[in-house]
Amino acid sequence: MALTACLGLVACGAPASEVQQIREEIKALKAEMVKLEDKLGQIHTDQQQVLSLLAKQSPGPENQAFSPEEGGLTVDQLLQTPSRYLGSQVTVKGQLALVLIHRKSFFLKGPQEQVLVYFGNLTDNDTVQRLTSQDWPGEIVVTGTLMPSDQIRAGYQIVAEAIKFQ
Repeated sequence: MALTACLGLVACGAPASEVQQIREEIKALKAEMVKLEDKLGQIHTDQQQVLSLLAKQSPGPENQAFSPEEGGLTVDQLLQTPSRYLGSQVTVKGQLALVLIHRKSFFLKGPQEQVLVYFGNLTDNDTVQRLTSQDWPGEIVVTGTLMPSDQIRAGYQIVAEAIKFQ
């Protein structure tokens, strides 16, 4: 665009001093563009370094899975700060409550609260059979991803990946 303006001035018979001034401004703009491209390249490199460092770091406690070896969480502990665990894998223990066979879910209850557990994705048919055929008096340990629930009785649900009977 600047070159077009320069050619326009030359064609119109502009004085040589103005043409020389425009050429110097164009040269200065080109030099500034080179500097900006270098800065942009450096920013991109720095961004890639930061992303690689973040990828190497171990996940913080808010994103870690809580495994049975650590004892897992109780339903009440989970529901004290559910936003901390949303979208992450958790291991939760509690009592089996109402089983909704047609919805492939059940309620896992703690002393004060309960959470909905969806077991429709389980591939272990023996576990599904045990859930749907009998009441289980002991604790159940559910490992899965905590998600918001659309059910009235529970604000959160766990999409089960594994269920253990104790």
